[in-house]
Amino acid sequence: MRIIYSLCFLIVTSIFISGCNTGYTRQNGQWVWTTNDEYNGSRANPIPGIDNSSFRVLVQKNFGVDKLSVYNYGSNCIPQGSTIPSKTVTEKAR
Repeated sequence: MRIIYSLCFLIVTSIFISGCNTGYTRQNGQWVWTTNDEYNGSRANPIPGIDNSSFRVLVQKNFGVDKLSVYNYGSNCIPQGSTIPSKTVTEKAR
């Protein structure tokens, strides 16, 4: 009986986790930030000002970059025209 409860728990947990995909996805050729809300279910949020042809998702999945800007959680966190420091603060940071 204990094995059956454990198996049911694992199945329910895996279904719950698999439905919680948040991140950048392509819909109809456009990149969007997809969230799963309790009330609304899955929601695709358009990313304003994005260059779809050059956009790519970075290793840290919450970040994306195109030739114009850097995006975090679907919003523009480093807009076009901003300077990005290219030097590290200390040698230990390398």
